[in-house]
Amino acid sequence: MIRISSDAAATDVSRRSFLYSLLLLGGAGVVGCTPARAIFRLYDDRFDDDRELVDCFLRSFATTIIPGASPTQPDLVRIFRDERFPFTRHLGLFTSDLARRSHTRFGSDRFDELDVARRAMIVRDGLAADAITARLYRAAILATQVSFYGSIYDDDRGCELIEFPGANAGFSAEEMYYRETASILGPSMTADGNHS
Repeated sequence: MIRISSDAAATDVSRRSFLYSLLLLGGAGVVGCTPARAIFRLYDDRFDDDRELVDCFLRSFATTIIPGASPTQPDLVRIFRDERFPFTRHLGLFTSDLARRSHTRFGSDRFDELDVARRAMIVRDGLAADAITARLYRAAILATQVSFYGSIYDDDRGCELIEFPGANAGFSAEEMYYRETASILGPSMTADGNHS
């Protein structure tokens, strides 16, 4: 509240305190806004600096999304750091959001130390949040599933959970292809296959 006074010094102090209060309110709104947190990096620096912590969070996230996945699988979270995909720019924001939601809901910011049911609640919270946060979570889920089920970093390995054997996992040519395909295809209408 601005106090009107005949004393110029008192008015100046009142204006200063009003502007300070206004800035505090604006700052609180910015911190709660996902785009502002992303642009100004208004989240815990640990999630930009501590690679091991981020990897623990990502492995826990991946095993929450994909039941039956092993947390020790070498390529489980590789896609998150792959420069060919844009998600790598948002790792700090994403993992800090996991920590913030974990702290709010369960009193501990260590998402990776929660049991699977609690981690699933955190992920559902993220999906139900504002549009940008939900989009971030959906992208993380899609990246995890594509990487794991499609085994994009090891074509030969495949994925046992969905009975995908990988690229030609020992099948013979007879099992993979029809023999004498000309005998099962219809004859062409003309010499070059085109109508006259």
